[in-house]
Amino acid sequence: MLRIDSRFFGFYVGLGLLFVTMAGCGKGDAFKAYPTSGKVTFKDEPLENADVVFSMPGNVSKGEPSTILGMAKTDASGKYSIKSFVGADEVLPGAAVGSHTVTISKFIPPKGMTDEDYTKAMEAETNAMNKNGFITPEQTAPQRIQFLPPKYTNPTTSGLTAAVTAGGPNEFNFDLK
Repeated sequence: MLRIDSRFFGFYVGLGLLFVTMAGCGKGDAFKAYPTSGKVTFKDEPLENADVVFSMPGNVSKGEPSTILGMAKTDASGKYSIKSFVGADEVLPGAAVGSHTVTISKFIPPKGMTDEDYTKAMEAETNAMNKNGFITPEQTAPQRIQFLPPKYTNPTTSGLTAAVTAGGPNEFNFDLK
C-alpha cells in the first residue's frame, strides 16, 4: 500500500503533474523564470510552513509544457520565493511571465498530536512498511488536517491570482481570511 504524507499531498500532486506536463523540457528550452516572492498571512498573522503553488497554461507551440507550475514553502514570517521545476533535474528561481492561478495549503497534525509526534508516527509506519512490505491499520499514521479553508487549496475556487512580468517587481502578498 502506497501512503503519501498528507502534509505534502498537494506538493506531490503538483510535482507529479509538473513532471508529466513538462516531459521533454529541460536545458536549452525557451522557458524563462523571473524572481517571484511575497508573503502569506492568515487572519493577519504570518502563515508558516504553507505550500504556495503558481500555475498557468503553457504555450505548447512555443515549446512550453501544457501547464507551468512554480512552488514554494513559506518560512516562519510567511515569506516565500517561487521556484519553477523544469523537467526532473532543473529548478529555476522564479515563475514564468503571465497570469497565474495561486493555491495555498497547510496541513497540520491531527488534534492532540505535535509535529514531533506526527513525524515519529510516520517514521514508525515507514519502518513497518520497509520491514514487512505492508502495514496494518494499527501501524498507519493518522492523516494530517488541512488548516486553511478549502477554497484556498483549489485552483477553481481560490480567487488568488498573480500576474508575473519580465520587468518585475513580482512580489505577491496574500492575506487569507
